[in-house]
Amino acid sequence: MSKILVIARKEYLDAMKSKLFLVLLICLLLLMVTSIVVASFDFQNKLAEYHKALRILQKLGKTPDTSIPVFFPLKMLRGVINYLEIIGAILGIILGYSIIHYY
Repeated sequence: MSKILVIARKEYLDAMKSKLFLVLLICLLLLMVTSIVVASFDFQNKLAEYHKALRILQKLGKTPDTSIPVFFPLKMLRGVINYLEIIGAILGIILGYSIIHYY
């Protein structure tokens, strides 16, 4: 088991020295942050639409349902998971190719 850990450590350190790996990792992190920001703006828009509809119903004299939309933070991570699956797979393919190509 220790031989496997030595090899894994070496591959990890080699990957961290690779500029390609670092560029792809930074791109992945930027996509993840962008996904979270877009999801939070989407939630804010839905909440504003809800309040607008609530005011319209109140002006019409109707009794609206006063339940406020529930905020589910894990729903915001749905896009992050998709990016992680796609870019993570691409990252694995590129790193695997670079290991075979250079050795």
